[in-house]
Amino acid sequence: MHKAPWVFFTLNFIAPLLSPPPFEQRVRKVDRKLNNRFASLLSAWRDRTLPAALRKMRVQAGVLEIVASVQSLSGKPYETDPSARLWWNLETELRRDLSQRIDLETMSRRVRRSPATIARSCRHAVGIPPMKRVKQIRMSFARGLVQRSELTMSEIAERIGYLRVHEFSRDYHRHHGLPPTRDRQSIEQ
Repeated sequence: MHKAPWVFFTLNFIAPLLSPPPFEQRVRKVDRKLNNRFASLLSAWRDRTLPAALRKMRVQAGVLEIVASVQSLSGKPYETDPSARLWWNLETELRRDLSQRIDLETMSRRVRRSPATIARSCRHAVGIPPMKRVKQIRMSFARGLVQRSELTMSEIAERIGYLRVHEFSRDYHRHHGLPPTRDRQSIEQ
């Protein structure tokens, strides 16, 4: 068995006032210092011996340390590309209530822009179509609820905008590779 010569670190967080890096700069080689920061963050995240509040503060401090150390390839702070700004503003608003009906027409009416403009902005910001991005957001939020809450699968489905729990379960399985109930059981063990 061969060991891969690389390791991927992914950091997801919500920071509406912080501009995301341009799409083409989101995957890159990191130095040893940044590698150590990710290792420290992961260690804090996994340390269940700490009181919850202290663990949360250490994780947040780790995220902030990583974000502060990452600069654009040009060495300047990131600025939101105007063509992507529309999507980032809309996504921030959509995340506030994922239980609502979200489709391209609804988004279009909300920001008074054409569906084509929204689609271009989303593709520029994240590289995928708007509805695929909405599903990513919903599935990411659902995983947190499945793994860390006591909500039933029906309650989770409703909270993220699914009318039928079997559709939620099907999409969750496609997205995460296992049904939500099995995912919850794997965490509880």
